[in-house]
Amino acid sequence: MRPLVCEVSLGEMLAFSLSRSWGTQKLRRLAELERHVVVVHISDPGVRQAYAELSTLAQSSGWSLFHGKNDLWVGAAAHAADAHLLTMDTDFLPLRGRAGWSITVLDDKTGLPRP
Repeated sequence: MRPLVCEVSLGEMLAFSLSRSWGTQKLRRLAELERHVVVVHISDPGVRQAYAELSTLAQSSGWSLFHGKNDLWVGAAAHAADAHLLTMDTDFLPLRGRAGWSITVLDDKTGLPRP
């Protein structure tokens, strides 16, 4: 079994690595990571539909998730792939327990699931 990763997350990781001036070895390891995951592309019609639905839900509910467009793409990719979303982003907390969503939000200090 290989983990799923939204292509937006790969871009975020690359941006992080460049902003931290990672050396060749770390950049190679990051590139290697991509070969060990299944990339979920945001051009997939199911992902685009899930994005529209999640964006609308987040906006109408007043959730901060609405303002994080990359987060919306990541959530939409997980939802469209019927995957469990593992994150440290507390903006996803309102989705826990909602029908059709499987989410674990980890505490960024302990790495343990948030209650």
